[in-house]
Amino acid sequence: MAIKKLSMAQRTEAPANPVVNAVDDEALREEVALIVAATGRDCVQETVPPVAAAPVAAQALTSSPASPPASATASVSASTGAGVSSALWRRAPAVFVDASAARRLAGRPHCEGAIFLVRSDTEAEDTQVAKVLAPVYSASLPADNVDIVELLGRAEVRPDGPRLSDFQHSSSLLNHQHTPASPASVDVITAPGTEPVPNVPATTTDSTATCLMLVPAVGGAGASITAAASALVLSRERPICLVDADALAGGIDLVLGMETEPGLRWQDFSAADGRLDGAALYEALPSCPRSPALKVLTWTRSRTPETAYNHASAATKFDSADRPGRTDRPDDVRHIASTISCLIHAGITVIVDCPKQVEYVTTLGALADDTVIILPASVRAIAAGGHLARVCAQAGFTPSLAVRHQQHRDISVEEIEYALDLPIAGEIEYCKKVAHEIDVGGLAGAVGKLTRGLGAMFALVGGGGDG
Repeated sequence: MAIKKLSMAQRTEAPANPVVNAVDDEALREEVALIVAATGRDCVQETVPPVAAAPVAAQALTSSPASPPASATASVSASTGAGVSSALWRRAPAVFVDASAARRLAGRPHCEGAIFLVRSDTEAEDTQVAKVLAPVYSASLPADNVDIVELLGRAEVRPDGPRLSDFQHSSSLLNHQHTPASPASVDVITAPGTEPVPNVPATTTDSTATCLMLVPAVGGAGASITAAASALVLSRERPICLVDADALAGGIDLVLGMETEPGLRWQDFSAADGRLDGAALYEALPSCPRSPALKVLTWTRSRTPETAYNHASAATKFDSADRPGRTDRPDDVRHIASTISCLIHAGITVIVDCPKQVEYVTTLGALADDTVIILPASVRAIAAGGHLARVCAQAGFTPSLAVRHQQHRDISVEEIEYALDLPIAGEIEYCKKVAHEIDVGGLAGAVGKLTRGLGAMFALVGGGGDG
């Protein structure tokens, strides 16, 4: 039986990313759906999370008379905020929002395509919302339908957008905005012995940056080792940030033998409401001695009171009424997701070592461009991998598999592929000396053997992967 291995050609020939329709008003939403359908593009209906997940936008727009009253959102559970920063939004050729949805966005969402702020013909433009959102186009529907269809019908819709003079039948109501996103207040994060890292809004997205998440099917599957080895190989071609999302795993820096390298750890900063300068953070992280382009974001193991994280104090901050949804705890999934998002939008390719917890898998998986389950060739791992795949499917994305061979190969890759009906992104050879290498100084000679069969997985992030 043929294995459904992923290839770069398959990725290139994949259908175009769908347009995101996040308009609240039902009539406008249907109008946008008809516009997108007329261009032949796919369209996905999305909902912007409640205002509690976006304190920056809430503070900027609280004076607007159209803002929903507190009682309207008080009963809604706080969203993780991962939806707006997800790969779906990031890769969308266009995102449509109306003023109501825009008020719940923390500034301008990160999107490779154009952002459209739409309203009905009978409404005037909300200048306050337009200033905070800084859309590429402000359009009135249905008056501007023809112009939008013509724009979306082009092969590519970029954030800078074409000039209105490019259209023969341009409506005077379709305004091409040139105003950059409004800067939020600047905070600074520091750690002893490091340069300050500013918390500023990211305003650009590098389309070459991707996010690959690895998650173990069972404990001891080797996801951390695979993530570290893959990051070493891929960092020969581009800047890579290896993100350790598991606070209880001991620290992925130990796998690479770089635990003494200076730089920021998770406990040293807070991704205050997503306003973190990803490029500055990348430069402040520890560098791997074997590959300077590889930076690692992991956890400190210090037991000293002055550097250990104070969870009691953090809990007080986290529950404070004046900053709803603030992610002060470094092990909070919203803090992790916000930090990863900032790194991606700074043009850094991110590899995430994700713990096998539902909240982490669903939140970070939505943020990632691709998710790979590291699955040992065992009956128990196959059963666990099936449960994990269903969790991913319910969250709206389909993972692929990297099969790690055991010392005795009793189960074949073909049998695993048949049992789970998931594409195989690679195979990881059994390597006896891995544990010894890690104990005496970090991954070294075993990297080539571990990554030899992961070419298809490297292709997911556009890497050659010559191990």
